[in-house]
Amino acid sequence: MSFDLVAKTAATFANGTAFGALSFVSFVDTRMLFALSAKNDASAVKSVFPIWWPLGRDFMAPLGILGIGLNAYSFYGTGDPIWLVPATTSFGIIVWTASVMGNAIKNLRQSEEKDSVAKGTPNDVAKFCLYHHVRTVLAGVGFCVSLFALTSSTWKFRVR
Repeated sequence: MSFDLVAKTAATFANGTAFGALSFVSFVDTRMLFALSAKNDASAVKSVFPIWWPLGRDFMAPLGILGIGLNAYSFYGTGDPIWLVPATTSFGIIVWTASVMGNAIKNLRQSEEKDSVAKGTPNDVAKFCLYHHVRTVLAGVGFCVSLFALTSSTWKFRVR
């Protein structure tokens, strides 16, 4: 087994792990945040989010960086530019999170300021949840492309 195949397999695994984790957040955690917000329970959101977000970030940030590196190496090792697609989607997830979602994340993490921030909580929850789905779509595209690239280069189907 070549080192390039190991890198491509590892890149596909990293992309799939990111897609799975972000899908769970989109389909489970965002619904929980919406439910708490719909109950006008800003204190619950403010209690959960400052704990939940850093834990997720500390898992996803290294995974995203690892994914970028493995996909870039897969491109370098194979010369196939298709590997730049999942590398770009992984990079895009990081940029999207920091630039577009950053303000909502910051507001939801501020658990001490009860009055002014609590009033903005439903809006911040809605923004966070809506913007999070973009990350899931990007991760899904990256995973599907890497899965295609891995299988199309690994299995050679021939029609006679």
